[in-house]
Amino acid sequence: MTPESRKEQGPLINGLKERVTEALGRRREALKEAALDARLASESVDVTLPVRESPAEIGRIHPVSQVIDELTTIFADMGSPSPKGRTSRPTTSTSPS
Repeated sequence: MTPESRKEQGPLINGLKERVTEALGRRREALKEAALDARLASESVDVTLPVRESPAEIGRIHPVSQVIDELTTIFADMGSPSPKGRTSRPTTSTSPS
């Protein structure tokens, strides 16, 4: 395009681009609303089912206890004595028997 025709056609093309973008946005919102309406119409809650237990009610390991267990495992793999005073790995003698 020549600079002159670009000056003439530019605003028209930009206006068309804005109208198309707005139309697409409106259509996208309409489709989202239709999908949500269809989902809400198809889903229902059965109030006769028992309530699911929350993770807090089921129980889990405390984060500090989990770290202590992991550190104990790491040190045991390195051959360090266990907290009970025993070595977690059999010690091997380097001297000839």
